[in-house]
Amino acid sequence: MNALSGKKWWSGLLLGLAALGVTASTPSITLTAELEKRVLPADTRQDALIKISIYAPSEPNPAPSRKVKVNLGVVLDRSGSMGSQAKLEKAKEAAIAAVRMLESDDLFALVIYDDNAETIIPATRATAAMKEKIVSAINAIRTGGSTALFAGVA
Repeated sequence: MNALSGKKWWSGLLLGLAALGVTASTPSITLTAELEKRVLPADTRQDALIKISIYAPSEPNPAPSRKVKVNLGVVLDRSGSMGSQAKLEKAKEAAIAAVRMLESDDLFALVIYDDNAETIIPATRATAAMKEKIVSAINAIRTGGSTALFAGVA
């Protein structure tokens, strides 16, 4: 029988730690145990909830080196219906967030459509200077026209 076996022993330890509101920590990990109720009646069987929290510091992870190049093409619907509930604005925010994650050797293209499709930015490298132009182009998109979905994806 190992030291951690025996359900009664283990649950008794947890209950005792929680009743005391124990906090234990090392330089890298903190453990807290809290009992749901401050007082438990003696000599009666009952269930008790114990909250055990383990906190570990977030250590900075080195940025992974990405060897795969990204070729991202964004197609945005700018038809009139995209004006309701700020749909176009949300789509533009998402596109800009994606652009900001690109590295300088990645490719990006932007197509917008309503009644017709229009390539705003043909596939181009996402250099820092180009990213700013891309963000400006995305921010300049306004709603209008009907939806010609096939034109946007063909």
